[in-house]
Amino acid sequence: MTREPRIKGKSVHRMLDKNTITMTGICSNCGPVDIWRNTKGTYLCGPAREEQRRASGRNDPTRLWVTRKRLRELVEEAEVCAICDVYKDDARLGVDHVKGTDLVRGVLCTRCNLALGYFFHDPNLLREAAKYLEENPGRELDDPYGREVG
Repeated sequence: MTREPRIKGKSVHRMLDKNTITMTGICSNCGPVDIWRNTKGTYLCGPAREEQRRASGRNDPTRLWVTRKRLRELVEEAEVCAICDVYKDDARLGVDHVKGTDLVRGVLCTRCNLALGYFFHDPNLLREAAKYLEENPGRELDDPYGREVG
């Protein structure tokens, strides 16, 4: 049996055959395996998936200063969203963090957390949006066909 070449200390896993309905396939390195689809749209066998996870450092427990258990506790302790005051019974609450760091800002509902993301977490941009809403309460438009409105 010939061994596959190694690249940068990692074994090469090529999917020789795959069935995306049953999510099984044949890996050049592992033989018959269950397969997973990654975010890039490619299919991986279990060992290749684990290698990719280890290389990314996403699941490294030493990477986060706060554990997932502590994050869950923060959400359970919070009664309302820090921005809109919606109760946790009425909306899903989650932890808001500073992107690229392990700093936690607080607990927000999904809607408020997404809204901050849409404004790139930029306080100046949020202030401009609030100013726009305050200065532009809305107005009726003229009917394009000359009919009276109102």
